[in-house]
Amino acid sequence: MYLEVVPGRELSWAQYYLGLGGVSVALMAAVWLEAFPFSLLPALVWGSFVASVFLLSGIAHVFTLRSSRLGASGEPPGV
Repeated sequence: MYLEVVPGRELSWAQYYLGLGGVSVALMAAVWLEAFPFSLLPALVWGSFVASVFLLSGIAHVFTLRSSRLGASGEPPGV
């Protein structure tokens, strides 16, 4: 299955990553401009935080996709 099924009002992974990217850019811009309170920690700490959030999101995405694979019968899991 190559299409993502998104029930109800949930976000798709594409929308999630788009939002995460936007928040990350805004955060790094605040760090670059040395806006308070972002200037309290070094930029490396903030960059590491952003990279870690993307890594954890990727891990969650992989596990979510594995649990939603179609079975041998062609039915979704739990049916």
